[in-house]
Amino acid sequence: MDKISFYDVFIIMATCVLSCISSKNVVYETPCNLIEDGSFEKQQFGTIQKPFNIRPMDAESHFIIQENSKKSHGNKVLHIKSMAGDWWGISQKIQLIPGKKYTTSFLVRGDTTEMHCGAVSSGVFYGWNNVVVPNTDWQRVSYDFYVRENSDGKTNIYIYFRHPTKNVDIEIDELKVLQELPDKI
Repeated sequence: MDKISFYDVFIIMATCVLSCISSKNVVYETPCNLIEDGSFEKQQFGTIQKPFNIRPMDAESHFIIQENSKKSHGNKVLHIKSMAGDWWGISQKIQLIPGKKYTTSFLVRGDTTEMHCGAVSSGVFYGWNNVVVPNTDWQRVSYDFYVRENSDGKTNIYIYFRHPTKNVDIEIDELKVLQELPDKI
């Protein structure tokens, strides 16, 4: 895989930011995904790497970037092989703007189990969604949340799941956090 230079990252980010900025003379475009590599396409095949954090922290070999057999939404997915009883999952810390509304969404499939996903900052939960993972077909999960006005905006986006009595396999893809944009002018 080719290394990306600082200049390339700057150009990508600047393009993203410019497409999200608005004024009275500009029509709003599609919002930018605030999650870094939410499709896992920049990850090497094998164990997941930064910018994602995993839970439990010492279980790297259970968080595998693998080929997406359906290829309907990229070439890679995150496959998590969890052990019974504990909460397993991923998170990523991102900077959000206080007072704004955001939508988090992702695709999930795998063994039927309980899942919690949300956004938290300084111990305050901004969003929370409890779902049951479907068995074979991809399901899109999404939830909206507002960042408090008096917050510093540093927010941890997470997806955790567990089964109390059995090991489960889950696949996750297309993790996104989008800021709600005003209506077009």
